[in-house]
Amino acid sequence: MELTIERLTTGGAGIGFHDGKAIFVPYAAPGDRVEVAIKRDKKRHATATLLKVLEKGPARDEPICPVYGQCGGCQIQHLTTEGRAGYKSMVVKETLERIGHFTDPPMQPLIAAKKETDYRSRCGLKIRWVDGEALVGFFQTASKKVVNIPGCPVLHPKLEALIEPLRAMVGELNKPERLPQVDLRMGDEGLGMIFHMLSIPSQRDKNLLKKFAFRHNVTQVWVQQGDKQGRSPLVTKSPLRYRPDDHHSLTFMPGDFTQAHLGQNRLLVKQAIKLMGQGTKALDLFSGIGNFTFSLREQFTDVLGIEGDEQAVKRGMKNAEGREGVRFETQNLFDEQVCAELPLEGVEAILVDPPREGAVELAKRLKETSHNLVWVSCDPATFARDANILCSGRYQLASVQPVDMFPMTSHVELVAHFTAK
Repeated sequence: MELTIERLTTGGAGIGFHDGKAIFVPYAAPGDRVEVAIKRDKKRHATATLLKVLEKGPARDEPICPVYGQCGGCQIQHLTTEGRAGYKSMVVKETLERIGHFTDPPMQPLIAAKKETDYRSRCGLKIRWVDGEALVGFFQTASKKVVNIPGCPVLHPKLEALIEPLRAMVGELNKPERLPQVDLRMGDEGLGMIFHMLSIPSQRDKNLLKKFAFRHNVTQVWVQQGDKQGRSPLVTKSPLRYRPDDHHSLTFMPGDFTQAHLGQNRLLVKQAIKLMGQGTKALDLFSGIGNFTFSLREQFTDVLGIEGDEQAVKRGMKNAEGREGVRFETQNLFDEQVCAELPLEGVEAILVDPPREGAVELAKRLKETSHNLVWVSCDPATFARDANILCSGRYQLASVQPVDMFPMTSHVELVAHFTAK
């Protein structure tokens, strides 16, 4: 079957039509003339596999990765830089219209990434021991099968350089089949690894990991069994540190959440802080280890960071030592009662940076207030839902700015500004 791709869906697939039926084609670009094979056929739409690009559309580019299309890590390498930017802005706008019921949302231009390759400062490498060989890479699209990658063009070179020696080292472990994943982390300073092991490592295995760390200048090595509560240090040579702005450097551990694109994170922080303005008292909700908190202190006398993860709060408090006007508290911001009792007296501005699931209860609480409100989101769908709640109260959506935090992927972050009606 031949199709002309008209546009992209919010999920990243191309869409064309055949006899009035919508056909979704992953890895197709707008304007492409393609040959496809139907994979799943339903009454009103079908999903197809791309067999051949007969004519290239203006948005198509050559992927930079030899395993693109097999590896599930990137979804839009086949688009031009302009095509990727347009796609991500479209995702935010259409999601706000469809889920948030916003008419003509106040979109701002995408903050594009200055660096689209060699940027990822963290990843979780999947490992499978098959026929005496270690497969090291990422899952295939919609599969638990591991693509054995030769390298990764979006990984920072320091992390990419660990792939081949890690592949070799896995075979030396006593039970290589009991190591399903290794997390790689780095900051502006330091390099960290977490080995997820399904059985207790022998002393010999521990020595192997220590030797690996020494040879490759890895400053933090942790071994994890089960969830993060089962994480224990093996090498703690020096801490990891990153800079959210030009004035602060934050210490973090390999298991802490930090953004994958450190350069884009600085632009994200800069834009959010600019929208927050200046004043006496501000709240940073879902503050993590303080990605925005310390930058906020430059513009507010008193900043309180509230976060549900106790370890993140401890890290934030440690980073706050010797710095006046910055405090952290552990509170569950998904809890209705906690949100009802938020310390809002005297607060002039609030920054919210929830995880992917958004913050429904918080939005319900804040909709009856009238602060200067900045909302950062890594999921346009849950943001649209929460923005609708806020705007059903005393807020109006003043601006929405997409931010490309994960170049080459379909992921898009955003920073939004709400003002009182």
